[in-house]
Amino acid sequence: MDAFIWLVVVVIGLLIYWVRSRSDDETIEDCLPPGSMGLPFIGKSVEFAKKKIEFFREGHAKYGKIFKTRLFGKSIIRVYGSENIRTIIQGENKIVQSAYPASVRKLLGEQAISMSHGEIHKTKKRHLMKFLCPEFFANHTPVMAKLMSDRIGTWSTEPAIDLYKEVKNLFIELAARFLINIDLDDDDIAQLRDQLEIFTNNIFCLPVNIPGLGFNKALKARDIMRKMIGEWVTKSKNNNSSNELSSVLQSLLKESGEDADDLTLIDTIIDLLFSSAQTVSSAGCSVGYKLATDADVREKVLDNIREQNLLDTESTIFLNGVTKMSYVTGVVKETLRLLPPVGGAYRTALETFELDGYTIPKGWSISFSIRETHHNDSSLSDVDRFNPDRWLNSNSNNDRYSCIPFGAGSRVCPGQAYANMILKLFAIELTRSCTPTIVKDSEFTSWPLPKPKEQVLVRIGRK
Repeated sequence: MDAFIWLVVVVIGLLIYWVRSRSDDETIEDCLPPGSMGLPFIGKSVEFAKKKIEFFREGHAKYGKIFKTRLFGKSIIRVYGSENIRTIIQGENKIVQSAYPASVRKLLGEQAISMSHGEIHKTKKRHLMKFLCPEFFANHTPVMAKLMSDRIGTWSTEPAIDLYKEVKNLFIELAARFLINIDLDDDDIAQLRDQLEIFTNNIFCLPVNIPGLGFNKALKARDIMRKMIGEWVTKSKNNNSSNELSSVLQSLLKESGEDADDLTLIDTIIDLLFSSAQTVSSAGCSVGYKLATDADVREKVLDNIREQNLLDTESTIFLNGVTKMSYVTGVVKETLRLLPPVGGAYRTALETFELDGYTIPKGWSISFSIRETHHNDSSLSDVDRFNPDRWLNSNSNNDRYSCIPFGAGSRVCPGQAYANMILKLFAIELTRSCTPTIVKDSEFTSWPLPKPKEQVLVRIGRK
C-alpha cells in the first residue's frame, strides 16, 4: 500500500513537472524570433548546403534582422545590426561564449586561438599581440614592401595575371616568411594555396567523415598540409643553429609553454596560415580589384603617396610614412566594409536572454552577421557605393559596432594590425609602380569568403 501511494505521488509529481515544462516551452516558443526550424534534427541543413550565403540573405529578407533556424543539428539564431552585435559582444563570457560549429573546431583544432576560451585565449592573444607590436612593423615594413614590389614586378612581365591566385600566393609568402620564418619556393606556395582553398571551402559542413563529402575533403587537405609543413619545419630547424623559429609561432608556443616538437606546432602553423594568409588574401584581392576598376581612387592614392615623397619606386617605405596616408587607410577600411573577409561570428547562449525584443534560449547557437551589418548601416549615405572618402571625416561614423571587419571586444582579431599593414602596403606598391587594368572581369561571391566567381585577369602595366 505504501509503495502504491509513493508511486501515485511520483506520477503526480512527474505530471506537474511535465505540464510546467510544457508551459515554459510554449512561453519561450511564443517569444522566439520568427523563422523555420525545418525537419527534425537536420533542420534546414540541406537547403543551406545548396544555397550557402543566399540562405541567410533570404532569411533576413523574409524575417528581418533576426530569425531562427536549425543547421547540422543545432538550433541557431541568425542576427545582424550594430545594437544587436553590441549586446552579444559586450555579453562575452556573461550571457554568451564564442563557439564555432563542430566542423570548424575539429578542423582547426582546440589549440587555435579562435577556438580557445577564458585565460587560455587571453594568454595566446596577448603573446600574439606582443609580437605584432610597433617595433615589429617598424623593422619589417621596408622588407615587406620590397617583397611586394618584387612580386608585382614579375606580374608586369606577364600579359595578364589571375588576380585572386597571384595575390593569394603573395600573401602566403608574406605570412610564411614574416610570421612563421619559413622560406617557400613557388611550387611550395602553389601547393599550399590549393590545399588551403580546399580546406576553407569545406570548413563549414556536416562533421561526418564520409568520402566525397566536405568534411572528408577538408580533412584530406589538412593531412596534406600537415605533411608539407612538418617537412618544412624540420628543414628550417636543421638550417638554424639555435634550433629556434624566431617568429610569431615561436612566441605563441614558447611563452604558452607548449611543446614545439609535436603536432601542436604544425596545427598552430595551419591556424596562422588560415588566419593570416587565407582570409587576408581575400581582402588583398578585393583591394587590388577596387584599385583596378576605379581610376579616381587610384589617383587619390597616388596623391597620398606623393605627399610622403614616395612616388619613386626606389624610395624605401617606412612605417611612419604608411601611417600618415589617411586616404590609403580609407581605401582599406572601405574595402573591408563592403567585402569583409570574415562574414560573421558564432556564440553559444550561456543563459536565456533577450535580443531585439525576442528570447534567446540557453544553449542555442548565435550567428551574428558582420556582412549584413555593414551593408545595412543606416548611419552611412549611399551604403552600397565604394567611397573611401567617407572615412576621412572622423565624425563619419561614431557607432563602433557598425563596421567591425575584425570583430570587436575581447574576441577582436589579434592580427588586425598585421592585416591592415600589409593591405596598405599592397595598395601603395600596386599603385605607385604600375597601372592595373581589368582584362577579364567576374562577379564576386561571398562564400566562404569574398572572391571572384570566375577568373579575374588583370594586366599589370609598369609606369
